[in-house]
Amino acid sequence: MKICFVDKQWLSKETMEIQRRAFEGRGMEITFHDYTSPQEIIQNNRDAAALMVVAVPITRNVIEAMPNLKFIGRCGIGYDSVDLEAATQRGIAVCNVPDYCAHEVASHSLALALALRRQLFPFAARARAGGYGQGSGYPVERIKGQVFALLGYGRIARELAAMARGIGMQVAVYDPYVKEISDSHTTLYADIGEVLDRADILSVHTPLTPQTRHMLAAPQFKRMKNTAILINTSRGPVIHTGDMMEALKKGEIAGAGLDVCEGEPLGADHPLLQMENVIFTPHVAMYSEAAMKDLHNKLTGQALDVLQGRYTENIVNPEVRNYGVWL
Repeated sequence: MKICFVDKQWLSKETMEIQRRAFEGRGMEITFHDYTSPQEIIQNNRDAAALMVVAVPITRNVIEAMPNLKFIGRCGIGYDSVDLEAATQRGIAVCNVPDYCAHEVASHSLALALALRRQLFPFAARARAGGYGQGSGYPVERIKGQVFALLGYGRIARELAAMARGIGMQVAVYDPYVKEISDSHTTLYADIGEVLDRADILSVHTPLTPQTRHMLAAPQFKRMKNTAILINTSRGPVIHTGDMMEALKKGEIAGAGLDVCEGEPLGADHPLLQMENVIFTPHVAMYSEAAMKDLHNKLTGQALDVLQGRYTENIVNPEVRNYGVWL
């Protein structure tokens, strides 16, 4: 039985060894590749029983061209790059690992927010230039008592809410799928506009769906406080990049801390990277050594379950049971 890891450039030696040990220990063969397109998968691994993938899209063409395929493992939380409908119709289980990096992404989101709110980068530049004291032109507001607003209230957002409350902030939430929140220091709003009005820091934690694509664009930015900071560690296309840049230039919002962006990876000459009120990190919010080990241990376990005919956790297309006979 053959397993194909599609894009090994995302693996360290240690996480590659986790994958290798898991599959070869069960008498299965795993190969590691640096594919960048669906076509390369079809051309070179048509007979694979499982695909392990980070970033390459797994399209209907890939799924329909692979007669032995039983499992698609997305090395991460989001799975919008996989054609779920096509996989389900073929009886192929698609799994993610939604809980491996909640603390990492939450703490990265908070770090971006605090770096912007406390003007850490401008002050560090001032110090390197020989400056001393706060100087002028970099106002800092007191964080305690401000509103940390969350769009989405899943695992990561809940962890981030606890961190924000821990430093004395109020927490506001918009999530149409959440009906109530028991914590007295967290307020759930039924209208996204109310959250936009109140946000001093607005952090995005929604999946990318047709409904959430560009959910933050010019009308939403115009509604926010001109002192507000925008944080995105979820999916780039949730935010309309051009509208966000305009809002930053016009002072409609004060700054943005981004780990993701439409069209990433960004080239060094991208105008977003030249903006002084933007901090951009290269899609690393999920990263820690411990998180990567958790991710690959959990995903290989799920793959082995499916390949050996067992139902497993974190199957994102449970309807597969209606189409496949292997469960």
